[in-house]
Amino acid sequence: MYLKYSGPFAFKNNVKVRLYITDANGVLYTADATARADFVYDTEPACRAVVTMRSGAGPLAYAFFRATQDAFYRDGRDVTRDDVLADVAADIGVPRAAFAEAFASDELKEITRQEFEMVQRWGINGFPALLLVHGDELHLVASGYTDADTLRERIEQIRSAPPAAEH
Repeated sequence: MYLKYSGPFAFKNNVKVRLYITDANGVLYTADATARADFVYDTEPACRAVVTMRSGAGPLAYAFFRATQDAFYRDGRDVTRDDVLADVAADIGVPRAAFAEAFASDELKEITRQEFEMVQRWGINGFPALLLVHGDELHLVASGYTDADTLRERIEQIRSAPPAAEH
């Protein structure tokens, strides 16, 4: 499962979304890419790009993830486009051609598909998501933006409950 927004009213309330994101994290949300009438927010390419970075340039994966988020939310670049994602990779020092070749591979497409299926099985339907392993169980702490106080409270609730194996 991946996020895909489209249609004439998908971003009708975009100003409200921008203000919420800016208020929540202090980053001015530009998202010029979403202003196009034909824009479809398909997160698969950006997700596959992160998988690509993780598989080939592991230490740079988090830097790439952050750069991709900044490119879309702060700079308004269209991270649904392969060429933009290759530019983001080049921006952090990854050879553009090597990234583009790996990104387009059937192997990385399949790995990404498998990760989407795993995330769906875990019940994650928002970004960001925070999971906590307690005992032998995986707990979804948050899906989507959650403030620090709420995160602390949820983590404490999970940690204070006996693991399922002890019930």
